[in-house]
Amino acid sequence: MTRLSGEALAKNLRPASYIRPEPTPETLAYLAGVLDSDGHIGIYLPGPKKQYPNGRTTPAPKVEARQVESAAVLLFYDLFGGSLCLEYSRGSKRRAMLIWQAKTSDARRVLRALYPYARIKRRQYEIVFELEQLKEQNPPKLIETEVRASTQRGRWGNTITRPARVEKRNMYDRETYGKMLRLFEEIKRHHY
Repeated sequence: MTRLSGEALAKNLRPASYIRPEPTPETLAYLAGVLDSDGHIGIYLPGPKKQYPNGRTTPAPKVEARQVESAAVLLFYDLFGGSLCLEYSRGSKRRAMLIWQAKTSDARRVLRALYPYARIKRRQYEIVFELEQLKEQNPPKLIETEVRASTQRGRWGNTITRPARVEKRNMYDRETYGKMLRLFEEIKRHHY
């Protein structure tokens, strides 16, 4: 699987006479339908670079649309930003899939704009809104966290020892984080 991405990809896929669209109600209703049929609304847990010392990550919204035809996917990209990539399949008879993705603040903006027109995946929109409301009502607090001493092997075979220390980090409390993970599990159950 090979991925090409970026604005250069969008320029190559657009016709020469392309005019950047405006977010009219008809366009938003169309995109809500595309998201209902060929899209994914979910909550993702960012990778290890964004983890707290105790292994926690902050759940964030994610929206994705995939189609073989480029028109609708380019419309998402032009109206809402995000990222765009082309994914080639391994099968000889399969066509390349154009994928548009928006995460965190871009995803929130997309979901707010399309919610009035959503039909099939309406509950998934609502779960993401519940997550955002939970984060607003219970902001992370400055918490002292103990980081254990660790020893690991360096690149050239040397041993690196890190002493135990106390760090202050902005973290959600256990109850709030537990509610976030329950919403994460619920949206996975609603994935069609």
